[in-house]
Amino acid sequence: MMKFLFLLLALFFAACSEYPDMEPDILAQHIYSQNPIELGRSNKEYVAMLAKSFGMNEGAIIAVQKHILSKKTTDKMKSDYEKAIYEKAVKLEQQNGESARKDFVVNVLAPYLDALSRNEIYKSGPDNESFERIVSNLYGKFFPDDGAAQSLFSFMNAAKVYFSGESFNVDLKNTVNRNLLKYGLFLDFELQSMASILKVQDTLLPMTAYKGDSLSAINLKRFIPGLMPSKAGYYTIGMNYVVVLDDMIAARAESDSLELEQGEFYRKYGDKRFERFRRM
Repeated sequence: MMKFLFLLLALFFAACSEYPDMEPDILAQHIYSQNPIELGRSNKEYVAMLAKSFGMNEGAIIAVQKHILSKKTTDKMKSDYEKAIYEKAVKLEQQNGESARKDFVVNVLAPYLDALSRNEIYKSGPDNESFERIVSNLYGKFFPDDGAAQSLFSFMNAAKVYFSGESFNVDLKNTVNRNLLKYGLFLDFELQSMASILKVQDTLLPMTAYKGDSLSAINLKRFIPGLMPSKAGYYTIGMNYVVVLDDMIAARAESDSLELEQGEFYRKYGDKRFERFRRM
């Protein structure tokens, strides 16, 4: 009996720890704006490639393709996305707790910051400012820290004015990340490209004294659908963190292993000194 109760408790807490799925209308816009996928192409190879690229299963990719097709036009898809993300944000204003915080991350914060990285903002003018105030206040509620709401609002504004020709203050991004790290999350944000909120899988090197300063290394893992940047890791300026992107390391290892099996790995090197490796 005790073992049964323990199992039920374990399953309950495991379920509570999981992040929810992204809402269909939000997911459709999120995926298509990152990369306009071919909607009429559903052969196994193409679907498998998309699934691997976006961190989804093949069934979910097919469902997204069908959902996008049902919208008929990109304007309709964007309109439904804006309606869904706004309604989700307003609904979360009345909710608290861990599950609401995770819902906010997946269905509001992550997709909107990704869109923001390409200057695809929610509407414009007063509507945009009102929505971003709601998002910032939700961030302050779910990730409480002194000035948290204003720090996110300032960060979002800095991203927008960047597209007007002004420089971007990376310290604003670092302030957001210092707060997110307290909750095991990290924002990878590339202007004119994409943004992802990633989970800290493990700490490879705790903060350690190094040449009169300090340094830490963390391993990040994708848990929200979306493309990953084409890099295995990087150093964060102003934060003293070395970031390792677990998914990209795994993808590179898989690619190199396949090339080794096919005898192609060393052929990409023109230097004749690699000839002996090809013959081994």
